[in-house]
Amino acid sequence: MNGKDSSMKPKPTSFSVSIRRAALVLVSLDNEEASALLQRMSPREVEAVTLAIENLHDIDPAEQTAALNDFHERMGRTSPIQPVRAEPKPPAKLPDDPEEWTVDQIRKAFGPNQAEDWALALADCEQPVVERILKALRWRDRNRVLRADQQRGPWQLHEPIEARHRIQAWFIINHK
Repeated sequence: MNGKDSSMKPKPTSFSVSIRRAALVLVSLDNEEASALLQRMSPREVEAVTLAIENLHDIDPAEQTAALNDFHERMGRTSPIQPVRAEPKPPAKLPDDPEEWTVDQIRKAFGPNQAEDWALALADCEQPVVERILKALRWRDRNRVLRADQQRGPWQLHEPIEARHRIQAWFIINHK
């Protein structure tokens, strides 16, 4: 044997234009609309689009607008979508107050295996801030944070500030 398992398929690194456009549309819709679209897809399509969503970086507003316009045309809507305005480039450091985090910063700050830190970091935030941050996260990451929050014990309520510092450090190290 050559040491390679022939049954393991390599993870795709590029996606077809239609899969990427579907990913752009899904991240642009609210949770209810995105969920309804995902339910209409086959498991294979959901897997492909989910992987494409996880690999979306630096979305070009013109590409996103074109994908949304195409989607609305196919759905029989005639009103054109206004161009998506790009958020200002976030600073290289996350602000101390989660209320000041932009959507782009939130998405870039969420790293692998950080759901517990996020659950702790949000533990002492006001509900509107928590909802805004969770909505900014990709749905898969949001579910990870919600599961971690359910498993968080009350003895950890003194740790939100330390958790935010760990998130800020990860953001700085990985996004220079």
